[in-house]
Amino acid sequence: MEGNSTLEEFGKNLGCFRFVVLEHELPPESGRTNHWDLLLEQPPVWGGMLLSFEVSNPLAEWGPPTAVLKLPDHRPLYLSYEGPISGNRGSVRRVLEGQIRWLEKTSDLLRFCFQPRKPSNGNLYLEEQAVLTISKSDREGNDSEWEMELQPSFKHRECEAPAELGTALVRQEPHPPHPPEQ
Repeated sequence: MEGNSTLEEFGKNLGCFRFVVLEHELPPESGRTNHWDLLLEQPPVWGGMLLSFEVSNPLAEWGPPTAVLKLPDHRPLYLSYEGPISGNRGSVRRVLEGQIRWLEKTSDLLRFCFQPRKPSNGNLYLEEQAVLTISKSDREGNDSEWEMELQPSFKHRECEAPAELGTALVRQEPHPPHPPEQ
């Protein structure tokens, strides 16, 4: 589905979807710095791939507006994958996972309730539900530059899940047997 999809087109109660934050350690010869990948599951009607962002700030610094880079969409298997990435692109390790509930999605704005939970490796940096807003940067000509802001959810009534959603658990999937290609 194209970029200007809004929740009203499909109904507000799309349900809960998953997210994961991967610590991406790169090989020294890559010339790039280590970072975190934020991967967001989308409803199948929006394409089914994971919206993906590179974040240079550690999780503890995600509150104020933070510059992020929009990456190409990733395959859903990255929601559960940890380990080396083919093509000498380093390795990834899950540091945060949980569920999201989409509030808004347009070609230049993403807004959702963000409910982290402790991943199996024991890491946890954020303990409370929040609203995460990711919007395109004001800079002209660069579609990959976005800005992210995390706000406490008590300021947003829309994060109160409809009763029919309950407290759905995040689905767990086994790790794939081989490092994936992006």
